[in-house]
Formats: sequence, structure tokens, C-alpha cells
Amino acid sequence: MHGLVSIELGEFMPPRAGDPAAVFEAAVRANVTGWTASAAGR
Repeated sequence: MHGLVSIELGEFMPPRAGDPAAVFEAAVRANVTGWTASAAGR
């Protein structure tokens, strides 16, 4: 997430990436899904 925030704040997000809000939402959802799967596997 830190890298994605840095890209956005530095205005390096490529226009073809789409709406920044949608990109961040997808990234947050992917992180939460990964954390949930990791916790379930313990």
C-alpha cells in the first residue's frame, strides 16, 4: 500500500490505470483478502 500511495502522491499514476479511487479500493480489498487467507491458514 505504501508504494501505491507514493505513486499517487508523486503524481506518477499512469492515466490508463483508471480512476485512482477504484485502484486504491481494489488494492485494499486484495490486501484484506490476502491477510484473511493467511490468518485462516494458521
